[in-house]
Amino acid sequence: MNYSFPETNKFIKQVLSDYAREVAEDSFSLVTKPKTTVIVARVEVQTTHHGYDEDEQIAEAVRESTEVSSEHISVVPASLASIDALPTHRFGNGESNICCGVCLEVFSLNEQVKEMPCSHVFHGECIVRWLEQRNVCPLCRHEMPTD
Repeated sequence: MNYSFPETNKFIKQVLSDYAREVAEDSFSLVTKPKTTVIVARVEVQTTHHGYDEDEQIAEAVRESTEVSSEHISVVPASLASIDALPTHRFGNGESNICCGVCLEVFSLNEQVKEMPCSHVFHGECIVRWLEQRNVCPLCRHEMPTD
């Protein structure tokens, strides 16, 4: 029989329930003292590999997207002057994004953040490293000046 796990689980429960009902209804078992019945079940699990390797597929997707990105987008760093000019302030309750769009860590209240001209905020070290590689906001692709 080929069953999926939920079907197999249901089948085993049904067989055991039927057996327990038979034992309980057996008139002979009612007149004798209670007994313990040990049931040994052999369950074979067969797996089939369909050539699907999630890690492999993710790696391939990343490779493909990187190739497409590098073909169509020239990667140019933002100018040092524009990076240095980014204002720094303390993260507050009124901010629209609650985590850094580069490292995805949630900001702490009153944590120092840098704000892009598009109003997105990031950890200072995260956005500086990002802008040293590319001249666009990681969230909305707002372009920063280049040298």
